[in-house]
Amino acid sequence: MAWSCFGEVANLLANERLSGLAWPLAKLSRTERPLSRTPSSAASSFSANAGLRRAARWLRFPPGFGILFDSPTRWRLLLCVVGAVSTALLDMVGVSALVPLMQLLTDQPRDSGALGLISPVLGNAVSDTQLAIVISAVMTGAFVLKSAVSISFQWWQRGFLAEQETNTSARLLTGYLGAPYAMFLRRGTGEFMRTLNEAVSATYGSVVTSSLNVLAESATLIGLAAVMVVASPVAALAALVWFGLGSFVLQRALSQRSRQLGRLSLEQGLRTFHAVVHPVGGAKEIMLRHRAQVFVDELKEARRASARTGLQQSFLSDLPKHIMELLFVTGLAATTVLIFALDPSGNALVTLALFVACATRMLPSLVRITTATNAVRYGMPSTELVVADLHEFTTPLAPAPGHHFPPGDIRVEDVTFTYPASTSPALEDFSIDIPWGTTLAVVGPSGSGKSTFVDVLMGLHSPQSGRITVAGVNVRDDLAAWQSGIGMVPQDVWWVSDTLAANIAFGVPPEERDQKRLLSAVSRAQLTDVVEALPQGLDTMLGERGSRLSGGQRQRVGIARALYEEPTLLVFDEATSALDNLTEHRVTQTLNALHGQTTLVVVAHRLSTVVGCDQLVYVEDGRIAAQGTFEEVRQVSPEFARLVELGSLEAWEGSDDA
Repeated sequence: MAWSCFGEVANLLANERLSGLAWPLAKLSRTERPLSRTPSSAASSFSANAGLRRAARWLRFPPGFGILFDSPTRWRLLLCVVGAVSTALLDMVGVSALVPLMQLLTDQPRDSGALGLISPVLGNAVSDTQLAIVISAVMTGAFVLKSAVSISFQWWQRGFLAEQETNTSARLLTGYLGAPYAMFLRRGTGEFMRTLNEAVSATYGSVVTSSLNVLAESATLIGLAAVMVVASPVAALAALVWFGLGSFVLQRALSQRSRQLGRLSLEQGLRTFHAVVHPVGGAKEIMLRHRAQVFVDELKEARRASARTGLQQSFLSDLPKHIMELLFVTGLAATTVLIFALDPSGNALVTLALFVACATRMLPSLVRITTATNAVRYGMPSTELVVADLHEFTTPLAPAPGHHFPPGDIRVEDVTFTYPASTSPALEDFSIDIPWGTTLAVVGPSGSGKSTFVDVLMGLHSPQSGRITVAGVNVRDDLAAWQSGIGMVPQDVWWVSDTLAANIAFGVPPEERDQKRLLSAVSRAQLTDVVEALPQGLDTMLGERGSRLSGGQRQRVGIARALYEEPTLLVFDEATSALDNLTEHRVTQTLNALHGQTTLVVVAHRLSTVVGCDQLVYVEDGRIAAQGTFEEVRQVSPEFARLVELGSLEAWEGSDDA
C-alpha cells in the first residue's frame, strides 16, 4: 500500500505523454461515467530518468494525479518528496544516535560498534560522560530539527494543496461554462454542487493529502527499517515481514469496503442536498398543504443514512490503530526472544533498545499509513468524478469580444436540431427571415419548439444542419460577438445575492458600470418607481432570488438587464407572463419604442403583447405551421384562431420544450 503512493510520485516525475495516465484512464473506463476523451499532452508532459519510468509502470497508484496537477506544479510535488526524505533522514540520525549511547550505558568497549566510529573523531581524551553529552545533543538536535522541518513542510504542503483545490474547482467551472448548453439541461444543480464542492474537497482532502502522507510516512519507515537491518538483519527481516504481512492483510480487508463507503457518501450527499433544497424552494406550497412532515422525514432519513456511512468510515479509520498495537506487542515480544537467541552477549541489549526505539517510532507511521490508505480508497469515487469531468470538459472560455456582431437581416435556413438524449428533432427544417429592426412573435403549444428555436438563434445550441446568418455572415464564424449583442429576458429571471445595480449590470464589475446606461435601462424597463421606493435605490441588497421584489418587479429587472447591454437582438422568452396589465402595457410601449432600433423576437404567452408584431409564426412539432402578420396567421391557422377567440393563451402550459 505504501509503495503504491511512491509509484504515483515516481510516475508524476517520470511520465511521458499519455503513459502517466494509462492506469487512471483504464480504471476510470470501468466507472459509471467513463472518460470521453484522452487527456491533453500539457497535462502529462513531464519526464525524468528511465528508472523512475519503469517504477511508475510497475507500481499501482491512485488515479487522477496526472490531470489534477499540471507540469509546473509537479515540481512542487517534487518538493513534497524532498521534504519527506529529509524528515526520514533526520529520524534515522536521531534513532541511530541511540546505539552508541546504549553502548556507553552498558560499558562496552569504545573501539567496538558505533562507538568505534565516533571515538576517533572526538579523540580518545574525551571522557564517557562528555561523549554521552555529545551523542545526546546530536540526537536531541536531530529530533528538534526534524520537528521544525516537519512543521514547516506540513504548513507549506497544506497551503499548496489548498491552492490546487481552488484551481481545480475553477478549472471544472471553466469547463462547465465552456460546454454546450445542452449539458446543463442533462445535469441537475445537485450534481454540479457535489462535484465542485464535495468531490473536489474529498479528492484533495482524502486522496491527494493522504497519498502524500503515505509517502512521507513510508520514507520514515524505510529509513528506520534500514537502521534495524544494519543492527540485526535476521531480527529486522523477521519484524518487517510480521508487520508488513499484518498491514497487507488489514489493508486488503478494509480497502474494498472503504471504496464502497466513499461511493455511498457521494450518493447520500446528493440525496441530502435535494432533501434540503426541495422544501426550502417549495416552502409556500408545503405550508399551505401541511405536508412539512413528509419532507422532514426525507431529510431525517437522508441524514441518518449519511451518518451511518460516516460511522462505518470512522470505525474503519480507527480500527488499524488497535490492530497495529496488537501486532506491535506480539511482534516486539517475538523479536526480543529472537535477538537474545541470536546474540546472547551484551550487544543484545543495545540491539533491543534500538529495535524498541525504532518500533515505537514506526508504529504511529504504520497506523497513519493504513488509515491514510483507507482514506485514499474512500475518496477514490470522488476523484473519479473530478478526473472524468476534467477530461470531458476541456473547452476554454471564449474571451469577451470587444465588439458586437454587425446588425443586419437575420436569416434562419433549414435548421434542424435534436437534443442529445432524444431521437426526434426538436426543430426540423426551420426557416425564417427576420428583417433588421422588426419584431417577430413566436407562438405555439407547449413543447412545440419555441424556446428551442430562440436557444438555437442565440447560439446556445449548435444545429445538426442548416445555418443562421446576419447580413449573409454565418453567426458561427464569430459566435462570441453574436452572443454579446443579444439581450435575453427569460420567463424566470436568475438572481445573484447582490445589489439591484449588480443584477441589472449583470457580471460587470462595480468600477466598470456605466451609470448612464444603468439609469436608461431602469427607465425603459418601467422600473424607476421600484428603484425610488427601495431604501438605498440601486445599491439596495435584494437577497436570494430577489425576495424583496414581486414577481412582476423581478421580470422588469430582467428586462432592464437585457436593455443595459444595448443589444442588436432582444429576445423575450415569456417575459411578460407575470406582469400586471398596467406594467404589461408599459413594457409593450417600451417594445414599440424599440421598433426600428433593434430586432425583437418575442416568445408569447399573452396575445396582447404580439398583436402589433411585424410577423408572427405559429410553431407545431418543431416546424412552422403558419407564418405572416397576426391577422394572416389567424386566417390560416384554426388553432391560433381559437386562441384569439379565447383572448389568452391560458390553455397552454408555458413555454417549456420537450
